[in-house]
Amino acid sequence: VVRRWVNTYEKSGEDGLRKLKRGNPTVKPVASVEKPPATSLKPAETLSQEELLAEVRYLRAEVDYLKKLKALVQEGKKQK
Repeated sequence: VVRRWVNTYEKSGEDGLRKLKRGNPTVKPVASVEKPPATSLKPAETLSQEELLAEVRYLRAEVDYLKKLKALVQEGKKQK
């Protein structure tokens, strides 16, 4: 960290150090799940097979996420 500050100071002077962002960098999601288009407004019979598969993938990912969240919450309660 300090070496990065020194390099920035040598390249840009004090102004370079003032422009550095403070705090922790924002964390990007590891794997983003694309939400399918608003298919809930259409009856399932009118959707293409590709749209139905995309919705199934999305819903499965949502279920997996909620299961993991529930497990983490329960684990946190056990540790207290």
